[in-house]
Amino acid sequence: MQQTHSPTRTVMTLAALSAIAAFSIDTYIPAIPTMARALSAPIHKVELSISTFFIGYALGQLFGGPLSDRLGRRRVALMGLSFFLVASFLLIFSKSVWQLLALRTLQAVGGGFATVVAGATVRDLYEGREGARMMSLVQSVTMGAPLVAPAVGTALLAGFSWHAIFLFLCGYALFLMAVLTRHYPGEGRPAPHTEAMSPRAVARQYAGVLLHPVSPLFMLVHTFGCGGLYAFLTESAFMYMGYFHVSKELFPVLFSSGVGVVILLARLNARLVRRVHPMDLLTCGILLQVVCGTALAIQATFFVPVLWVTVGLNLFFIGSLGLVMGNTVSGNLQYFPEKSGTAHALMGVVNCLGGAVAGITVSHFHDGSLRPLAWVMCVSALCAFGALGVLRRRVRRLG
Repeated sequence: MQQTHSPTRTVMTLAALSAIAAFSIDTYIPAIPTMARALSAPIHKVELSISTFFIGYALGQLFGGPLSDRLGRRRVALMGLSFFLVASFLLIFSKSVWQLLALRTLQAVGGGFATVVAGATVRDLYEGREGARMMSLVQSVTMGAPLVAPAVGTALLAGFSWHAIFLFLCGYALFLMAVLTRHYPGEGRPAPHTEAMSPRAVARQYAGVLLHPVSPLFMLVHTFGCGGLYAFLTESAFMYMGYFHVSKELFPVLFSSGVGVVILLARLNARLVRRVHPMDLLTCGILLQVVCGTALAIQATFFVPVLWVTVGLNLFFIGSLGLVMGNTVSGNLQYFPEKSGTAHALMGVVNCLGGAVAGITVSHFHDGSLRPLAWVMCVSALCAFGALGVLRRRVRRLG
């Protein structure tokens, strides 16, 4: 496929766009206890805003993906950023936890519209192993966001108030809109569909993805592989600041430690994928999750959890996603050259809904211990491993 764009510029642009979800979640997590007090709500009710964000993010991707196949990637991204900007501004004036939950959902819809186009754009421009390499590079840069976002949130909280976090998100959305207005990689080529954009036509597009022999399995591996991460995001503030009583200053360091491993393994994946099959690298990532998730569950159930053991296991559990995410996304999208926006949207929807379920499950079974979180992480990893076994056999059959 002929390429006239700069790979470095493509990676940076798409990574900045993809990072809007990480900034929306991770700058906000350090403020959860403060917001709970300000809104006179239990902390677990405020934590639910993370799960509602995933639901809204899924809805945004559900509609944004097919639209981007027809209207173009940049146009849909700018529509989503505009919606995200308005919702972020309104969040500054939240007076109750129910307003917070509703507006976070609307904010996430705009974020889903904006970011679903990033993976589809990689598929527009790159194929096969090169697509897996570029996807890993985009994700390794994107992971810089959760590395710095908790520190940004903590600094804004210390220097101003929780309202400043949403003002920061407004500024980030404006920055992205300015960047995309000037440049978008591979812009101007919606897929050449002849069907009208109707609910029936969109349903047919999604059905084509769902009925593909391997695509649903890629989605399951991706969703279960990320399930432990979403549970961790939901419960991390309680785990570190509530259970282990670490300081607000130390929390961003512990929270972000696994992200550094994600970046390292994603960069390693980008180097190895030209010599090692992406499916083998994916298997290594899922096995690492199974080992760490099982160890976390055993510790939480039979022993008194130790902070640095927990941090170390979380670090490698979350870090394994550097080998999981790029290979599942690129592996799935390679089968859909003409409707990569739709395929990536459906993958994102399933992933976000799975994340919402993981977060709600942890919140529902919250009992003041680390057992609910550890077992959700363990079971998610085991389910990912089971789905991966079926996927490998199916891919071998297809040749």
